[in-house]
Amino acid sequence: MNKNFWGPTDDEEPLPEWMDPKTYSNPKPKRSGPSLMESIQEAMRKPPVPVIIDKPSIQNENDATTRN
Repeated sequence: MNKNFWGPTDDEEPLPEWMDPKTYSNPKPKRSGPSLMESIQEAMRKPPVPVIIDKPSIQNENDATTRN
């Protein structure tokens, strides 16, 4: 496999223990909270958040009371 790269090939050598992905693989994450469906159902039981969209007030540049 070492076609144009410097040094001898290392394909035959086994990986050291600290580099072996089988040794230090992360276990499946443990869920500590509710499932996704339970969270969705809980959110749907809550009242909706009211959204009020007001037209912004635009002041004339000359009418501004605070200026630097």
